[in-house]
Formats: sequence, C-alpha cells, structure tokens
Amino acid sequence: MNIDNNISGIYSIFNIINNKQYVGSSKNIRRRIKEHYRDLQNNKHHSQPLQNAWNKYGKYSFEFKMEVVQAYLNA
Repeated sequence: MNIDNNISGIYSIFNIINNKQYVGSSKNIRRRIKEHYRDLQNNKHHSQPLQNAWNKYGKYSFEFKMEVVQAYLNA
C-alpha cells in the first residue's frame, strides 16, 4: 500500500508570540499550506488579521501544523 500525497484534514498557522492561530481545512493540506505561505510572503493573504501579524512578527514567529490528518491509501 502507498499513501497518496493528497492528505486531507485540519491545519493551523500558529503565532508563537501572541498564541493566536488561523485554522483551516483542505483536501490537500500540503498544497494549501504552500499557498498560505506564498500569499503571506507576497502580502496578499485573504485574512487581513493574519497578514498583519505576519508583517509585524515575521515568518519565524509562525508554525504551520497539520492537526487532524486523513491519508488515502492506494491498494
């Protein structure tokens, strides 16, 4: 059996300075986290509070976590 790269579930972007977090879900967590990171780096994230915190505290103040994961097994 192989685990598919499409891992679905719930993830968070946690600010280690102020203990606030953004929580989301996706059918492909890895892809979605990369999208968040790209948007935050380019100052184009859809969540203005998260973008403001990213700009204020910097990327090293955040942890990207997979909270609940469901992997699809290929037989």
